[in-house]
Amino acid sequence: ANVSAAQREQISQIFNSVGQSCWIEDEANMDLVTAISGSGPAYFFYLAECMIDSAISQGLSREQAELLINQTALGAASMLKQSSKSATELREAVTSPGGTTAAALTHLQSANFNELVDGMITAAVTRGQQLAKDDC
Repeated sequence: ANVSAAQREQISQIFNSVGQSCWIEDEANMDLVTAISGSGPAYFFYLAECMIDSAISQGLSREQAELLINQTALGAASMLKQSSKSATELREAVTSPGGTTAAALTHLQSANFNELVDGMITAAVTRGQQLAKDDC
């Protein structure tokens, strides 16, 4: 859409007053942005839900599992936001070779977790495109 520099600045100020935002120059990427930012919280909630369920099935109480996983998620999110390091660098920094984290990550990699995540994003993008066509 055609947006003047003044309008762009005003919109940026509004959005940045409640969080961080970025401009997407190519509107063709809006379904991807929706898949990441719009649907993204549900992905993190689902991972937390699965971790909580696993912790409970392995012996923790729901209260303990939720506390530990919620605090872990908050800490990780805080590190991502405050650090100048990439997610990859942060992951590598907390992964001891041959340790428990490495074992868990090896399991995720053997299950092609990255492909599952890519498929998840692609499914959301595809659905967004379908919904846009349905509105026409």
